[in-house]
Amino acid sequence: MTKFAEFRGIMPRHRALFTGGAFLLGIIALLAGCAPSTHVMGAIPDEKRLISIGALRALTPSAASPLVTVRGKIIVKCPVAACWFRLRDKTGEVKVDVKGAYFTVTETPLGSEVTVSGRWVKSGEDTILAATGLRY
Repeated sequence: MTKFAEFRGIMPRHRALFTGGAFLLGIIALLAGCAPSTHVMGAIPDEKRLISIGALRALTPSAASPLVTVRGKIIVKCPVAACWFRLRDKTGEVKVDVKGAYFTVTETPLGSEVTVSGRWVKSGEDTILAATGLRY
C-alpha cells in the first residue's frame, strides 16, 4: 500500500487533525526561522553602560578608563584581517579595535547594527575604542 493510500485510509476526523497539526508545525518552524538571531563575540556588552559616540568622544582616553558601551552601524572594516572597524551613530563615528579581544568582524556584514563594549584609549596618534565584546 502506498503512503497516499495509507493517508486516505485514515478516518476523515483524524485526517483533519493530522493535516492541521502538520500545518501548525510548518508555521512554527517558519516563525522560528524568522526570529532575529543574536551573535556575541567576546564579552557580552553591558547595556547599562550605553552612551552615544558623541559622549564617548568627550571622555578622556586612558588605559584605566571605565568600560563603556556604544551602538551604531559598521561603516568600514579592516580589509586585511577585520581586526578593526569604524562605527557610526547619529552623534559621530569612532574606530573600534577588536584585536585585543581576540575576535574579528570578518563575518559581520557592513551596515550591521552592533553594540560594542570597551575602553576609550590612546593608540599611537589615534584614539580608539578597544573592544572587549560585541553583539549584533
